Amino acid sequence: MSLRQQTVALAALYDAAKIPAQWPAALQGVAAAVGGVGAGQVIFNKPTGAVEWVTITGPCAELEPRYISHYAPLDLYAPVLHAHPVRRWLPLSRSLPAGAVVGNAWYNDFILKSGIADIVAAKMYEDDDTTVLLGIHRGPASDRAVAQFNAGVRALLQPLGRATRLHVAFRRMGRALAAARQALNYLSAGVVLTDVEGHVLETNQLASEILHHEDGLQIREGRLTASRSFDSAKLAAGIAGRAPCGADGHLLIGRKGGARPHAVTIAPLDGGGDGARAQRIVMVLIVNPDWQTPSERSVSAFFGLSPAESRLAASLMQGRKLADIARDSGVEVTTLRTQLSSILRKVGVERQVDLVRVLSGIGSTGPHRA
Repeated sequence: MSLRQQTVALAALYDAAKIPAQWPAALQGVAAAVGGVGAGQVIFNKPTGAVEWVTITGPCAELEPRYISHYAPLDLYAPVLHAHPVRRWLPLSRSLPAGAVVGNAWYNDFILKSGIADIVAAKMYEDDDTTVLLGIHRGPASDRAVAQFNAGVRALLQPLGRATRLHVAFRRMGRALAAARQALNYLSAGVVLTDVEGHVLETNQLASEILHHEDGLQIREGRLTASRSFDSAKLAAGIAGRAPCGADGHLLIGRKGGARPHAVTIAPLDGGGDGARAQRIVMVLIVNPDWQTPSERSVSAFFGLSPAESRLAASLMQGRKLADIARDSGVEVTTLRTQLSSILRKVGVERQVDLVRVLSGIGSTGPHRA
């Protein structure tokens, strides 16, 4: 393996540590650089022992989809590597007694049928939560080629260990960010992240829908702004931190046709920078009063209301009177009063005002649907 081959392969591997989708190609590049035919990496959840993620390249790649569900429990090599010290190469050919592999589906399908002559693998990374096994696959070769392969693999031990550690760290970061984005979509408020100049960096689903309607708030030239010029000025000043924005960063943004205004809260966040203004991130919370009422489905799920009771509860949350609901729905007022009594009993309150208060505290739950 030339120095240039090693440099190129490792550079690709370090880049791929940040992007899991590029990791298989980078591993294959490492295998090729040392004269191998493929590679494999398995990430285990250490507390459960379950396989979290696997990537296999080369002749075995077509078997990757079945590894977790079928072959992992049959893998004779992995338990030996688990018991081996971290970052110590261990060839498959010296790990298993000949009798142990007879009739083993993993050995026959993954190794023999794929034309793999040997695997050199190691427990490349381990902490309290994760264990990572990584191996390079070698095809049939002359004694000289085998010696060169083994020497090349040994030379890459430390760089492969560092790249694997980075890969694990970036996978965790990506998983945490994905979970955070999903969690934001469960909020009953729109969330917009901006820089101090109002450039929009990220939105949750509800904020995207609010801004798409352009009813009081929208994005213009990449910046969060309001429809009315004086609202825009207050919003920009609050985001930039130049002037007080109501009490504790609160302000109202007017909407079309005299509809109830958006309630906006502006909160600066620590962007993780060096304190410079350019590094600051600002969170803008947007509450659309029309979308704050809990859905009929949520009310029904929480309190066991019937469909008719859920519809009545939603109407009462909108401030409507029983007489108006009766007129518009064609249901007798006496029927609605009976339903209301049942709702009060199920919710555990005695007055309609208390019912509205309790339901208001629920908000809308689950992924938002306008």
